[in-house]
Amino acid sequence: HGSSEIALQAAQDWQDQRKLSIPDPNAALTLRDLIFIYIQSRPELHRRTKEAIARALRGPDASFADKIADQLTRADLETLRQAARQSGAGPNTINKQQAYIRAALAWGVEQGHLNINPWGGFKRLKAPRYQMQATLEDFRRIVQVAPDWMAWALAVCYSTAARWGLVELFGLRWTAFDWRAGTVGIVQGKTGRPKVVPVSQGFLAEAWRRFQADRAQGFAMVVHRGDGRPIRSYRTAWLKAVKLAGIDKPIRPYDIRHCVATMHLDSGTPLPVVASLLGHSSPQVTAMVYAHAIDGRARQAVEALPGLTD
Repeated sequence: HGSSEIALQAAQDWQDQRKLSIPDPNAALTLRDLIFIYIQSRPELHRRTKEAIARALRGPDASFADKIADQLTRADLETLRQAARQSGAGPNTINKQQAYIRAALAWGVEQGHLNINPWGGFKRLKAPRYQMQATLEDFRRIVQVAPDWMAWALAVCYSTAARWGLVELFGLRWTAFDWRAGTVGIVQGKTGRPKVVPVSQGFLAEAWRRFQADRAQGFAMVVHRGDGRPIRSYRTAWLKAVKLAGIDKPIRPYDIRHCVATMHLDSGTPLPVVASLLGHSSPQVTAMVYAHAIDGRARQAVEALPGLTD
């Protein structure tokens, strides 16, 4: 009898302590508390996104995380940036961390937890812009010499405009395919928002063949090395394939997504349609990212106009 009472008391103590650890959303929230509530309310956020946010709030220089969220200052943002620099992060990685936290702060304003987004007006760091040189012909050469799993991975990216990486491409499962509708559903790594894209009949036929083989062995992942396990590392295999293809210019597997977008725009596909295929939040985002392709189309359109006096 006594041991039962002790056990019940221990359980009650554990529950009381757990309640104490959960922030009260009606109280003035620290950044750390806000992030906790934000992550709990956004189950669609990918695990790696959550890990990236958690990394930004760790370390001896992360005292800003315990400040009241809507009282954060520019100096706190600089503290975050400096800590990231000291850990070896570059401008692009730092900008991602800043964007993740700013999104949480914006969510806090929308939910009524905060009065303002204190980092809403601060720009990102200037980062060297990557100049893509890859072409469709480059990827065709790589596919010819790459191992089967990599050639298939490139085909998936090419057909779905999925982002190459551990989140979207290598996290894709066969359950994402709607075989009757001819579509693939992808949870985007950057935002956690889902997108559903139509795919060609040729790609769907090859996907169905691979699905049948994988289902027979109980494999759930769309891309794997033949053992059903998710791809965790691809850099060495990629560099080897690029070398075998005889390509001596900078090229990333991610560039195939940019090739697809540029080809759609060059062929006259309407901007809202391209934005939907890419999973962009609006056509304005697509226009900003692919301004070079749109400028080229604008030049062609101007040159094609008949003369006013003809």
